[in-house]
Amino acid sequence: MAEYTLKFRAYTSREGYGVLEEALALLRRLYNDSLAERKLAWEEESRSVSKAEQSEKLKYRRADDPRYGGMDRYLQTGVLDRLDKAYQAFFGRVKRGEKPGHPRYKAQPRFRTIELSTVTAYQLRVDGQKAYLAVKGLPPMEIRHKGRMPLPVPVEGAVTAPKVDKKTGETIREGGKPKKAWAEGTRPRAAKITLRGRRLFVSFSYRGPKLTLPPTGRAVGIDMGVNKRFATSDGFASPEKETRRSAEKDKEYQARLKKEQRRQAAMRERARAEGRAEWREVGPGKFRHYWLNAGPDGPRRYRESRAIAQNLMHRHAISKEQEIHRLTTEIVRRYDVIAVEKLKLKNMTRSAAGTAEEPGTGVSAKRGLNRSILEKNLGEFRRQLAYKAEWAGRQYGEVNPAFTSQTCNECGYQDSRNRRGEVFRCLSCGRVADADVNAARNILHRLLETLPGYDGSESLSPAAPRQVDMGLALPWQTPNAHAAKSSRAGRVPVPVLKNRGHTLPLL
Repeated sequence: MAEYTLKFRAYTSREGYGVLEEALALLRRLYNDSLAERKLAWEEESRSVSKAEQSEKLKYRRADDPRYGGMDRYLQTGVLDRLDKAYQAFFGRVKRGEKPGHPRYKAQPRFRTIELSTVTAYQLRVDGQKAYLAVKGLPPMEIRHKGRMPLPVPVEGAVTAPKVDKKTGETIREGGKPKKAWAEGTRPRAAKITLRGRRLFVSFSYRGPKLTLPPTGRAVGIDMGVNKRFATSDGFASPEKETRRSAEKDKEYQARLKKEQRRQAAMRERARAEGRAEWREVGPGKFRHYWLNAGPDGPRRYRESRAIAQNLMHRHAISKEQEIHRLTTEIVRRYDVIAVEKLKLKNMTRSAAGTAEEPGTGVSAKRGLNRSILEKNLGEFRRQLAYKAEWAGRQYGEVNPAFTSQTCNECGYQDSRNRRGEVFRCLSCGRVADADVNAARNILHRLLETLPGYDGSESLSPAAPRQVDMGLALPWQTPNAHAAKSSRAGRVPVPVLKNRGHTLPLL
């Protein structure tokens, strides 16, 4: 059994967004109050407060405040689950000797998700192209899933019973319709409702059987970098055309974002000069801009500029995430064994500013390098590969990348002078190759050496590369017409998502 999440865009009425904001404010207050209770109990009594203890106290809050009593209880238990996970992560960091990072109080921008710990049958209604989510205390939401969401199936020999009014005896709803039920792994276990500006998203969590893709007999090593997102051991690298187009889009995005940020900075500076805002100290040597007569979010034009900037950043993040989804899905479909270098991104992107006593050097250059590394989303790339490989039954592993770019893949000779920019020229055997591809082969060999029965080859069995449609099939979906055509031609059918026609260059 595997756990997976499906995320969909949702819609509600104009008034519904206001109701969601009110619900977020109430649940954020519950989160902060519960966190304060835990901190106070430890500071004054050296006692830990459990999630079960706080959950037991919910009934008193619901009885005293009708706003909480009018909400589904599972929304409030979802808040307590979220706080408990934060504490479990905190204790885990302490146990590993890392920087603890105690759970913090949530301000309005940091609490934009409502967690529904359990989804019941009467809350969710699914049709062929749309779904409808109705939760007590939240506005009704319409989810346009376009066939990507599992549907309840009819139960053989079972029909619905008529609904009768107990007082009048009148029939409210006729019976006799085929009764439907969720198949194994198709009923959502929990849900998350996220509001980003005016964009509403609903994510459903499922637990069902793993997807077993047909074996390909191929293995691949992946070297990740800054100039190119990745290079594979069989010679594929991020296409120059795609990289250039992505760079142009990033440049346009940065220009538009900087324009709005400069506009906001000018508004703040002008407001302080006119006495409509001021600096306030919020900590040792830390100051924050505060509006005096325009509300905490500033005047209307300032709020509009912030909304534009937030919309730009959100659209850019979605574009990057979808690009990585296309790449990782294709890699998981094509290879049985996937080896990736285990990069310590937190250390690689650490600031070089230093301290006031010992200032760093090359701060500007390091800042630019950090930005380039983070823009490639290498951490998200590995995360998607890991969970998709587990879901599809593939072998995934991360290896130590030390000296992989300096070691010859043919003779094993290691020297820092072997690599010159993008070209690898071995000083021992004279082999010339692409530096990233050579490193990717070393990464692959390091993982294969840990597997039983490894014979020293890069391929588990020969398999010709082919171009296929994008998308992993979900457990309840069947191969589309393209897969059926491939099967008739004697090739292995490849299950894919519906309404997906993207393709990638051959790996």
